[in-house]
Amino acid sequence: MMKIARPILLIHSIIEAIMGVILILNPVFIMNNGNTDPSHLAVAKIYGIGAFTIGILSYQVWKKFEYSSFDKMVILILMTFHLMIGLQMYSFYSVK
Repeated sequence: MMKIARPILLIHSIIEAIMGVILILNPVFIMNNGNTDPSHLAVAKIYGIGAFTIGILSYQVWKKFEYSSFDKMVILILMTFHLMIGLQMYSFYSVK
């Protein structure tokens, strides 16, 4: 687990930062239907800012990664964040 965690964290930071920039510039990308409410676009843009910030934070953790209890806690927080974002995005499409 220790050897795979560091490369996964680097991949995560790159993807998260790229998606953050994409969502900041084009928030419609995440809500690809014609009936998008303007408030959903605002939330998508705010998520883009958050995603970019988390990508930069993940990169900083990757640079000093030692598989300590702090690093484990950061990875668990990132997993929880993505679970909550996934559930929220699911609710956008299931609300009528």
